[in-house]
Amino acid sequence: MATQRPCRFFSPAPRTASPSPPPDKHLYNYLVVLAFILNHLNPKSTWRARLVALVSERTPDQLKRMAFPADWHQRNVWVNPPREPAAVSGLESTLRDALRRHAAAEGVTVADAHTAILRAALLPVTTA
Repeated sequence: MATQRPCRFFSPAPRTASPSPPPDKHLYNYLVVLAFILNHLNPKSTWRARLVALVSERTPDQLKRMAFPADWHQRNVWVNPPREPAAVSGLESTLRDALRRHAAAEGVTVADAHTAILRAALLPVTTA
């Protein structure tokens, strides 16, 4: 009977490494991306204004822990967000290229890869 050899592609993790990487606690970064995308999808949305009102109620210490810069309320994303589609063309091309690479790696069409990603994103998470 043959003995199993360790996989040569992966080495064991160092014993001093943490079991998982630390989570990104910079909520501000995520909110900027959401505001940018939502503004592109629906410029008439009130989400950004409601978020600004909600965040304005927080203390400076709370904002600092969420990685909000001191002048966050004066930045363009909250005051004067872009309205032109050209403003997000870089993001669109980046996402399109990533989808093409994913499809090529999986050996499927771009349409099939897109459908699979949407299904995965829309299906509820289940636990076994």
